[in-house]
Amino acid sequence: MVRLSEKKLLSGVFAGGLVATTLGAVVIFGWLNDIYPLVQIYPTFAAMQFNTALGFVLTGCGLFCTLKPTKIGIGLTTGLLILMTVTTLIEYASAVNLGIDQLFIEHKVTVKTSHPGRMSPNTALCFVVSGTAILLSGFGFFRHRALAVAMLGAIVSAFGLVVLVGYATELEATYGWVRFTRMALHTASGFTVVGAAVFTLGLLVGYRDKEIMPRWGALPVFFGAAVIVLSLSQAIAGQENREIQQAVETRTNLARTAFETRIGNQIVNFERIGRRWQRRGGTPEGEWRADVGDYLTADLTWRAIAWVAADGRDAWIEPRSGSGGLIGERPPQFPRLQSAIEQAKLSRQLVVTDAIETADGQFGLLVLVPLFKQQIFDSYILGEIGLSRLMGRTFSKLLGEGFRVRVMDGDVALFSQQNGSVLDERYLADLPFQLGDKEWRLEVNPARNWVQLRESWLPESVLFGGLSLVGLLYLAYYYAQIAKQREHILEVTNQWLATANDELEQFAYIASHDLQEPLRMIASFAGLLEKRHKDEFDETSRKYLTYVIDGALRMKTMLNGLLAYSRLGTGKPDKKVVDCNDVVADVLENLKLAVSESGMTLKIESLPTIAADRDQMLRLFQNLIGNAVKFRAEENPSLEVVAQRKGDFWEFRVTDNGIGIDPAYKDQVFEIFQRLNPRGSYEGSGIGLALVKRIVEQHGGEITVESQLGLGTTFRFTMPTEDRLKAMQATGENLRYA
Repeated sequence: MVRLSEKKLLSGVFAGGLVATTLGAVVIFGWLNDIYPLVQIYPTFAAMQFNTALGFVLTGCGLFCTLKPTKIGIGLTTGLLILMTVTTLIEYASAVNLGIDQLFIEHKVTVKTSHPGRMSPNTALCFVVSGTAILLSGFGFFRHRALAVAMLGAIVSAFGLVVLVGYATELEATYGWVRFTRMALHTASGFTVVGAAVFTLGLLVGYRDKEIMPRWGALPVFFGAAVIVLSLSQAIAGQENREIQQAVETRTNLARTAFETRIGNQIVNFERIGRRWQRRGGTPEGEWRADVGDYLTADLTWRAIAWVAADGRDAWIEPRSGSGGLIGERPPQFPRLQSAIEQAKLSRQLVVTDAIETADGQFGLLVLVPLFKQQIFDSYILGEIGLSRLMGRTFSKLLGEGFRVRVMDGDVALFSQQNGSVLDERYLADLPFQLGDKEWRLEVNPARNWVQLRESWLPESVLFGGLSLVGLLYLAYYYAQIAKQREHILEVTNQWLATANDELEQFAYIASHDLQEPLRMIASFAGLLEKRHKDEFDETSRKYLTYVIDGALRMKTMLNGLLAYSRLGTGKPDKKVVDCNDVVADVLENLKLAVSESGMTLKIESLPTIAADRDQMLRLFQNLIGNAVKFRAEENPSLEVVAQRKGDFWEFRVTDNGIGIDPAYKDQVFEIFQRLNPRGSYEGSGIGLALVKRIVEQHGGEITVESQLGLGTTFRFTMPTEDRLKAMQATGENLRYA
């Protein structure tokens, strides 16, 4: 478990407050003294607004107030901060100027600023989050408020880091929302530091609330990383959307310009026809019709051209075959034309009528050029432009497939053409264009398949890949913390068990040692009673006295065994090079009389040399061989001691053909004071095999037993080789004392 010191946490919060206050003060100084490099780091970058700098000063002061929690200071600074920034967000949401943007100073730097003096919406949001976190640290009384403060700090840092990445990669969508004011570069840097300070404040609140940091300490970090991934994904998607919208608007603007240029050229050329007629004083009808016919053939924009006398009684009309236009065999008579004629008389200039719907459902324009003789209105040349045809040819050529195009005159669609089955309503270019004094609107929508060709999987890849990575890292951290906690618990438990075992073994040693003296007194005085006063006792008293002496002797034997068992746990084995052949020879010498009386056949193979405690190995073999002699078969008893190397261990096998052990009790034979035979039938305290097991385990080995009643017993135990023993000592593997 990690518990940060309060001093370090206070230092972190103080440092963040100092950076925020200094940053805000420096920028305010720059605004007041027109030192614009302090306000705007680079000429093409957004400037830090005055209110933003004031927000940093308030945030820094709020952080200072949390060092020795002052509720009045925290409430005042965060209250002003939240009030100012929430008001800014309301201005953006309601499109209303509440007068706080330039309350203190008039802003002269407006690069990438939608409203002079107004901080960006993401800046205002970061201040609201920071102020809320600082406020919670001083006034929150709910459970896990420390976690809430740290999470809010992680969000602020995440927003700041995303903007810094955006500036580094020229991804404008990260620091600008829609078309609003952009966040400045040093504003993003300030929020990165402020967010870290607020996160540290959360840890400080947890320290004060007696929370243990690792339970949730990394959660805000991973949450902040997830916010970064989400923000970058949305920024990349927003950048792609912006580029697609710009592509649509660029094509629309080119189409608008091309149409305006083309129809303007047509009208200028048409006006030249009239001026040529006027300079020549007229043209014979046949020659005029031939010239106009060639003109109509060369340019399909015109549906008909006519010369009409001033009184309207005489007219030469040259319509295109099957045009179905406004000009038929006779000059058209409708109010718009009469109004255009009167306007041409007065202005002595070319006049273009409003768009007029023709009989075939299309729209056309009438262009009128007045003709004068001796300053008197004599006649006019009238031309009809097939507006729908001209628009269709122009827009289809420039926009191509995959768009819906509409030209709107107010609510009337002068032209509508759709190439593409499904439109993407997210992208719409709506541009005005003029024809003389007439203003129309050009609307262009791309088809969904056109948009899909320009979209990429990068936003989704960043989102799902980033969130997956963050999730995997968090899971790895989470399970690592669980493993560390379990390891800590296991370590504490092992230490407790080791202490308990040491105390228990010490108690057993002291108890068995200190009980020797009173037990010796009981046995001695019972013996004296039997020796000196035996004749004075009746049969029953002598019987009871015998029980006392036998019990004292058995107790002495058990205490000696317990003392020997406890001594094995009070120190580590004195390992030296031991020749097991010599050890077994010494055991047989000690048991020479018993072996001789038993008539047991011995088979002792060559045994290895190992690193062990010789005295303990002597006790081990003496117990095993002694048990074999004690529990021997009545006929032809035998004993075999062999050893075989298996990998890094020597496996010893002690086999006899004695009375055997019931398999049901094979796990109990190694327990202390366990006797499987009736007392009196065999001598012993029931502690010998428990000693054997402890000796084997102290040397890093294992012991097992295989037996059947009446068929003998085999004890197998392992001892590590010298190389293996060194390796086990280095790692502590399966060695309690070694």
